Amino acid sequence: MDEEQVIAPGQKFWAAISYLGPLVFIPLFFKIKGDFVYFHNRQALVLFGTSCLFSLFSFFPIGLLVSLFGWSFCFLLGLIAFLSALFGLKWSLPIFSRLASKIKF
Repeated sequence: MDEEQVIAPGQKFWAAISYLGPLVFIPLFFKIKGDFVYFHNRQALVLFGTSCLFSLFSFFPIGLLVSLFGWSFCFLLGLIAFLSALFGLKWSLPIFSRLASKIKF
């Protein structure tokens, strides 16, 4: 985070909820506002989409290994991002943050 900001506990909660799989759509559905929530929600949306893409690989024999590796990678990044959102940090996910910055709400 470039400058120190005070982030409301509610913002931290909604940002963290975004990383819990399909719950990524809840802040969008209820139109929760705030730059902190938008930042994490965009990243979580890209992470969730990537996890879904890795699910498609599981239908092929060798793809099961690719799928398991991808899920593990996404889970680990999601866990770190979840904790960073709870602590009020804007941690940019490697690889995913570029795609996430292109999403507009």
